[in-house]
Amino acid sequence: MFETYRSLSDPFAALDITLWIICISVSLIVAIYTIYKLKYDPKEINDLQYKNATTWALTFLFLALANTLNLIWRYNLSDDDFGLTIDNLSVFLVNLALFIKIFQTEYTINKYEFYKGYYFTFATIGLMIFTVIMTPQALRQVSPFQSIYLILLIAGGSIFPLIFLSLAIKLKGKERQMALRMLNGGMFLAVGLLFQPHNIDVFIIEYEYYELIYNLFLILCPIFLSLAIIIILSSYINNL
Repeated sequence: MFETYRSLSDPFAALDITLWIICISVSLIVAIYTIYKLKYDPKEINDLQYKNATTWALTFLFLALANTLNLIWRYNLSDDDFGLTIDNLSVFLVNLALFIKIFQTEYTINKYEFYKGYYFTFATIGLMIFTVIMTPQALRQVSPFQSIYLILLIAGGSIFPLIFLSLAIKLKGKERQMALRMLNGGMFLAVGLLFQPHNIDVFIIEYEYYELIYNLFLILCPIFLSLAIIIILSSYINNL
């Protein structure tokens, strides 16, 4: 089962920390840059473009905080009780980041009558409530509760591939390129968040190449998240 690395002499531990520091830095830089451009050097943009950029900035900011706490928890820099609190807060911040963007996206498609309802938003709210009732530690064990959690997570997050794939099919030119970037960025974001080793450990523990798979995702997840943030930024940077 998952264990935190306790020594920086472990090459994977050093690489893991380095990649996550880069990822957290990218998140913060993009969030701060976006907020700065919107507040102090604004262009004339419409309400939709403003809210899209603002909510992405908030999402990246909360993800940076969550990943920082997650890194502290995984390397056991605190006592057990405080460590569990850090883990719980980290998961809550990730869910909050997703909620902010999912709600804004669904609000927009309701406003433009793409469809009516807040199904994805309610799934994300259910996810947040569920992770408060059931601790992240319990949800990393194979159980019916874990299945419910995964269903809610997939239901909420599926808005990005469904909506942006649909838009990419319908739109043309620059709008189609923007939708494709959002689609690709959303997919990298999902993989980077979902497939972190401490999340998939219980599913791969019995595999012959467990250590190889574990270390592979240890390296890939922060890279995927960094790529996701850069790709998503490229979809709206021209509006800043």
